[in-house]
Amino acid sequence: MGSQHSAAARPSSWRRKQEDDRDGLLASGLVVFFLFPHSVLVDDDGIKVVKVTFNKQDSLVILTIMATLKIRNSNFYPVAVTSLSSQIQYMNTVVGTYVTTNVSLIPPRSEQLVNFTGKAEMGGPFSYVYFFCTVPDILVHSIVIFMRTSVKISYIGLMTQSSLETHHYVDCGGNSTAI
Repeated sequence: MGSQHSAAARPSSWRRKQEDDRDGLLASGLVVFFLFPHSVLVDDDGIKVVKVTFNKQDSLVILTIMATLKIRNSNFYPVAVTSLSSQIQYMNTVVGTYVTTNVSLIPPRSEQLVNFTGKAEMGGPFSYVYFFCTVPDILVHSIVIFMRTSVKISYIGLMTQSSLETHHYVDCGGNSTAI
């Protein structure tokens, strides 16, 4: 037969050890849950302002583009946006860039809008854009630009990078000044 032990026959120190193990397991689980990195989402929030400047002498169109990113931190600790870089392309050619560092600190469980301003110059092989944008007979002077934006984010010793690729229609005939 064998000996059978009942739960009541176990020493009280054994029960305390079981409770301590459960408490330790719960605490470890909570630490892992709160410190485990959750994703930081970066979304395009669109172009807010485009200022168009014309240089008649060089047949040059200069676009000053203020764009906005929405960065959502779902972690239980702050994250730092350490760098932001953006390329502005027209017809698969880079016509402008923007780079900055130490952009922003995003609090835990929140979202923040980050604005940046890039400058694009279209002339030389794209001098036809100047003529398209300045023709008075056309009511809407829309061109399509492509933006490739990269954001580096740092938190609890980790570094991640998020990239966005977006197309935008820009009216190069509106909000314009001539040099």
